[in-house]
Amino acid sequence: MSAEERASRVPAGKPPSSALRPLDYALLLFLGAIWGSAFPVIRVGLVHGAAPFFFAGVRCLLGAVGIALMAWATREAVPSSRSLRVSAVLGAALTIGGYFVFLYVGEEAVPGGLASIVVATNPLWSAMFALPLLPSERLGKFGALGIFAGFVGVLVIFLPDLGGSSRVPLLPLLEVLAAPALFALGSVLLRHFEPGPQGFWGISTQLGAGGAAMTAGAFLVPAGTALPLTADVLLPLVYLVLVPTCIGYVVYFRLHHQVGPTRANLVSFISPISGLLVGLAVSEGAPSLLEVGGLALVALGLFLVGRRKSTTRP
Repeated sequence: MSAEERASRVPAGKPPSSALRPLDYALLLFLGAIWGSAFPVIRVGLVHGAAPFFFAGVRCLLGAVGIALMAWATREAVPSSRSLRVSAVLGAALTIGGYFVFLYVGEEAVPGGLASIVVATNPLWSAMFALPLLPSERLGKFGALGIFAGFVGVLVIFLPDLGGSSRVPLLPLLEVLAAPALFALGSVLLRHFEPGPQGFWGISTQLGAGGAAMTAGAFLVPAGTALPLTADVLLPLVYLVLVPTCIGYVVYFRLHHQVGPTRANLVSFISPISGLLVGLAVSEGAPSLLEVGGLALVALGLFLVGRRKSTTRP
C-alpha cells in the first residue's frame, strides 16, 4: 500500500464528520427518491414475465459493468486483492445477494406497505450491529430517539394499508425482515474491515459478486431464468441499471464513507415515502393527516440522528 493510500484511509470507528451536513441530507433525500422509485419499476418487469432472481441478477451484473467503466474512465487505481475479496464476499452474501434474495422471496406473500415498514428497520439493525464493531457509531439518547421516531413515522404512514391487509404468514415476513438485517450487517462489516472509501472498483465488485450469485441461483429454480425481451421488461431493466444501481450505489457508498453506515442507512426511511409521494403526485390526491404526521416524524428522526455529534475525535 502506498503512502497516499495509507493517508487516505480512515481508522475503523473514526467518523470523518461529526454531524450530517446539508449536502448529506440532500444526498439522503436524492438516494431515497431513486431507490424508492425502483420498487414500482421492478414490479412492472415482474408482472410482464421476468423471473425475480434472474431479473435482479442481470440488473446487478450490468450495473457492475457500468460502474467498472466509470472506474476505467476516471483511471481509478485498482484496490488491493484483499479489498476486492472483502467486497466480493460481503456483496455476494449480504449487501447485494442476501438482501435481494430474501426481499424478492418474501414479497411474494408480504404486501408492499408492510414490506416497506419491515425494510425500514435497516437503521435499527445498523445501530445494533455497530455496537461491538464500530464504537463511534454508537448512538446517544437523541440518536436512538431519532431512529425510533423515524421508524414510527413510516409505520404511521402505512397504517391504513396494514389495517386492510390480510393475515401474513410468519415465514415470508421473517424473510423480508432478513433482507434489511443482512444489508445492515454487510454495511457495518464493510466499514469495519475496509474503513476507507469504497471506490468504483469496490462497488463494481460487490454488485458483480451479488449479481453472479443470484444469476447462478436462478438456474436452480424452475423457470427461474425467464427474461422476456420486450419493452415492458427491457425498459425497466435499463432504468434500474442506470439510475437506482449505477447512480444509487455510488451515492450510497459515498454517504457510507462520509457519515457511517448507521446514518447512511436512514435512506430506508425515505425510500418507501418517496414511493408514496410519487403515487400522490400521479393521483393528484391530497395527503391525509396520518401521512403528514408520519412525514413529520421521519423528518424529526432524520434531524435527531443527523445532529448527533461523535464523542470520538477523528
